[in-house]
Amino acid sequence: MGFWDEYQDIGGGSWLSAEEKQVFAENGIPLTITAVIDDDGNKYGPRYVVKFTAPDPETGEEEERSVGLQKDTVESRDRFLKQAQGYLAGDESEPIVAKLAMVGRSYVFQNAEAE
Repeated sequence: MGFWDEYQDIGGGSWLSAEEKQVFAENGIPLTITAVIDDDGNKYGPRYVVKFTAPDPETGEEEERSVGLQKDTVESRDRFLKQAQGYLAGDESEPIVAKLAMVGRSYVFQNAEAE
């Protein structure tokens, strides 16, 4: 397997701001996770980059977005993202529909289809 077989570009789509994270969490806006990428060599420290599509809260139009979440700070989020990453790498995977939620002082992902 060559380099290009496993390459994942971190770019693409606009980055979700802190304020937007809050809006997404408070309103339970569903997002469709399409990729989870390890980004360990950046200026922010080791993190996951989650690529997703979601409706723009103001216009309702679907957009490709990205959010960076620091690794090794929230155990349940790390478990979810590691498993999502493995699942999405599979040949038979489908995008994961989730929502951001604030638990304590941290953002985590929850099932958007569960009550």
